[in-house]
Amino acid sequence: MSLKASLGQLRQWLQPQPLLQLQQQRQQLLDRRDLPPQLLALLQSPLPAPTTALTELPLLALDLETSGLDANCDHILSLGYLPLNQRRWCLNKAQLQHVAAADKVCADSAVINHITPEMLSHAQPLRQCLLALFEQMIGRAVVVHGRCIEQQFIEHWLWQHYRIKQLPILWFDTLHIEKARQLDPERQLNGDFSLAAVRSDYQLPSYPSHHPTTDALACGELLLAQWHKLYGQSRPTLGQFCRSNYYQL
Repeated sequence: MSLKASLGQLRQWLQPQPLLQLQQQRQQLLDRRDLPPQLLALLQSPLPAPTTALTELPLLALDLETSGLDANCDHILSLGYLPLNQRRWCLNKAQLQHVAAADKVCADSAVINHITPEMLSHAQPLRQCLLALFEQMIGRAVVVHGRCIEQQFIEHWLWQHYRIKQLPILWFDTLHIEKARQLDPERQLNGDFSLAAVRSDYQLPSYPSHHPTTDALACGELLLAQWHKLYGQSRPTLGQFCRSNYYQL
C-alpha cells in the first residue's frame, strides 16, 4: 500500500463517525443528475474539518412554523433563519419566508403561530423557499431546537420530489444537548424542555415565541450558552463534540 493510501485510511479512521457518514451520503447523492443547483452546491461543499473549533464553526440557526406536527398531512407555513459569522449572529442577514399555502392555515394553528391567510398573500412557493434555504446551509451546521420537526418536514419534501430520505448536513439540536446534559430522571420525565424554559435556565432573556426568525435567534443564542456551560474557556473541536453524547447523528 502506498504512503498516500495509508495516510488516507488514517485520516478516515481518525474522522468521527458522524462526519464520515455524512461525507459518504453526500458522495452517493452527487451521482444524481436530477438535483437542483442549490442542492447540488450544498452536497458538493466540504464538511468542516474535525479539528475545527466549535467557536469558529459557521452556523445557521433555523426555525420552521408549520400547520401541525406531522409532515405527512401538515405543511410548512414559514421559515426563519440567520447565520453566525465571526462569533456573531448576523441580524442584518436574517431571513423570514412565508410559504404560499394560505389554504393550509386553520384557526387552530393561527392561534399558536399567529400566521393568517392575509400574511401569506405575498408568500412564495415552498420549492423556492427550500432551495433558498439550501443555499444558505452551504458550509454551515444547522442549529434547531427539537430537530425532529425541521428535519421531518424538509426531508418529507426531499423524498416527495427526489426520493432523498436524509439530508446529509450537520444538525446541532439544543433540545437534545439539554436532555443529554440533564441526567436527572425526574427532569427527563417531568421537566419543561421548551425553548423558552431552557433559555430561562441559562438566564437568557425572554423573546416572543412562534416567530421564525426570533425563535431561530433564540435557539442560536442558547447553543452558544450551552457550549459555554459544557466547555467553559476551553476550545473543543467539532470532532470532540461529534464523539460526545451531546451530538445526535
